[in-house]
Amino acid sequence: MAVFKIAFIGSQDQKNIAEIAQQNFGWREGQDSEIELVDITGMSKKEVLEMGALQGVLYYNSIRSNEEYLQQLEDVMLSQENIEDLSLFPLTDGRAGPEVAKEEQEALAKIYSQKFSDITPEMINADPANVQTMHEIESYFNGVISPVAQMHLQTANEPEKTAEAKLDKLVQMIIDATEQKHDYTAGHVDRVSKYSEAIAREMGMSEEQIREVSLSARLHDIGKIVVSDGVLAKPSDLSYVERIEMGEHTEQGVAILRTVLARAPELSEYITPEVIKGVGYHHKDWNGMHGRREGEPPDEIRGDKVGDCALTLQVADCIDAMTSQRAYNNPKHVLEMFRDLQKNKGVQFKPEIAEAAMVVFAKEIASLGIDPLKLVVDEPPKWNVKVDSEIKAFLEANADKFEVNREAEVGTYGKLGFRLDASGHLEFEGKHAPERDLNIPYQDKVKFKLMLAQKDLKEHPVEGKTELTVEDKEKVEQSAYGMIMGDEKEGINMMERAAIVPPVKVTATPITERVTFREIQEQVQEEVKKPQPQKANDEKTNPTDIEAPSSNPVKPSLASQIANAASRDNEYNMANVKDANEMINKMVRGDNIRETRDQDAVIK
Repeated sequence: MAVFKIAFIGSQDQKNIAEIAQQNFGWREGQDSEIELVDITGMSKKEVLEMGALQGVLYYNSIRSNEEYLQQLEDVMLSQENIEDLSLFPLTDGRAGPEVAKEEQEALAKIYSQKFSDITPEMINADPANVQTMHEIESYFNGVISPVAQMHLQTANEPEKTAEAKLDKLVQMIIDATEQKHDYTAGHVDRVSKYSEAIAREMGMSEEQIREVSLSARLHDIGKIVVSDGVLAKPSDLSYVERIEMGEHTEQGVAILRTVLARAPELSEYITPEVIKGVGYHHKDWNGMHGRREGEPPDEIRGDKVGDCALTLQVADCIDAMTSQRAYNNPKHVLEMFRDLQKNKGVQFKPEIAEAAMVVFAKEIASLGIDPLKLVVDEPPKWNVKVDSEIKAFLEANADKFEVNREAEVGTYGKLGFRLDASGHLEFEGKHAPERDLNIPYQDKVKFKLMLAQKDLKEHPVEGKTELTVEDKEKVEQSAYGMIMGDEKEGINMMERAAIVPPVKVTATPITERVTFREIQEQVQEEVKKPQPQKANDEKTNPTDIEAPSSNPVKPSLASQIANAASRDNEYNMANVKDANEMINKMVRGDNIRETRDQDAVIK
């Protein structure tokens, strides 16, 4: 039986990752495992060579600052007959991302150039991952190392196995690792796969193109396996730096696939350049302005350079982001989804793909007993009159492509895995189905409107006032609440017009607690009145006299949580604040966002 043997090189503090693999996965010599992880730190070159062929090396990129460890890495790399014979699994204690990956690839190419004169950094598959927690380590082993190892082992142990069978094994391993990493991501991948394939078929793509779109959709978020748990599962909006880390999952995904292909080049028959582009480019916008501010030049990779595979994934990915509950967004009802597709045709989305998606969803809701032609009211509100009129005209022009199923069973899920509730929102089937919670968009809307109101008042003071009063904040809260309820009412009215077959009732969690800023004002006033404990480094203070933190802390009120979040996690020391109203204003002030982001960037 062939074995995939991985060498580990690292300091004493870094060896915990090797110990976890050896203890939890049985990845050690003598344990009858297909994968062996051997700590070679401190071994001589002779001892390493006597171990026989190594198929991989796991190391921290910080070892380059240690001559002994770096020499060991060089010995392992230069002992190979071919570059493809060794899979590199670099880790980092610090930031990961494209710049770190480029630096690592250049350093490794310099080592390889001692033996292979034609090597370039672009030929190196090495993208350092930052894994810290037990869960992150386990995800990395299951989603990165194991798939690469299995491709090698299947070639060695089962040479008769077809490339298609290997591909099925690879995809299943990745799906399992994704599910283990993050429940929402697993369900998201399934939905995007269904939407993408349906859109590709509606566009009239060839079977080969449809196969590429379908495979790329199943693999498109593989890079999230190495995104930190704190970012991937954060229960609130991401900070500037966190968004950058999340966005890097596209490059990480490409790096993982290239490492797999180096071990199983026969899979390139299926994992084609278009599939890889789909994984790497599915966040690219049609106009090249994704992530760019006004006035900045567009991305060089835009328009048809992105490729129809990636652009189809992009539309499907955005549809799921629009319509499914996440920790920091407000799912949109189906008409709002159509509005976003229509408004962003030629901007974010390739027009033909956005239109194909609209037809796909019109067909789907028609099959559920809902008339797409009645989604739009005859006289749209003035703020939506243009886009609603365009949607209505488009659906009427394509009415021959769908037929309302007047005999659909109540509560039936469609082919794409969803049904509509009585407010026009998508409800999904399956174990990873996200459930709608109105508290999330409500709280997010309050935070956002507070920041806008404070920013507006600061730029345009009213009678010398530059800070929101409690009364101002209460009005902002009422406006935010009204917007959420207004969206719900519009959806309900829409379904009353369009639903031929009665929809299922709304099961979303209702808003359970309204924000009351008078409450937080009273809390802060009480807090300021309390005597503050002396500092531990005060010469007159005995450290044992300092009050210990409560073992049963009081849960902060929702108003307090909202106010703190509105300042994007800026922390303020209550002991140094003498005025209660100033404390409230600091907690909700929106002009601290840039400062926080800059601080995050320095810290990271």
